[in-house]
Amino acid sequence: MVEDISFEPRLIKDIEVHDLGPSTKVLRLTLKVVVGGVVRSYRTISVKPDDIPRWLVNLNLDNIDMSTEVKLILYKRHPFWLEVLGSTEKTISDFSEEENDYKTFPIYHDNSTSPTIASFRISYSDDIRLVSVKTMMKDLREVNFVANVAWGFLSKGIDVSHSS
Repeated sequence: MVEDISFEPRLIKDIEVHDLGPSTKVLRLTLKVVVGGVVRSYRTISVKPDDIPRWLVNLNLDNIDMSTEVKLILYKRHPFWLEVLGSTEKTISDFSEEENDYKTFPIYHDNSTSPTIASFRISYSDDIRLVSVKTMMKDLREVNFVANVAWGFLSKGIDVSHSS
């Protein structure tokens, strides 16, 4: 992959799903992000009828070529399987075309010619300090049990502060 140090924004902070449609029951949703063949799965969240599903992603895009493909896949979790609700495929260069600190992409049921079922709203930041701390702690916790426990408490605090 080619290093592109001028690419802004460098960090995908979070991903939300908008306009999912009316529902009378709680949905359990899971998100997968595939960047250049690397799959990242995010936790399953329970969504009440009027809630907006949101995942804290903190995905660092430094050192990734602008032509790298990104696929976002939304799943509905059932007791024993995952059902694909929809997805979208873009390149990293598609993320850099907005002046805002977010970008919205449609979610298609089958492919880009099928009707949209909702939209992904992706928030950005050019501050990678949080990612740097997380990377450092991840490396440290692999060799030190105390660091692993400390990171558990610290990451919960970060999640709480982001959600408020």
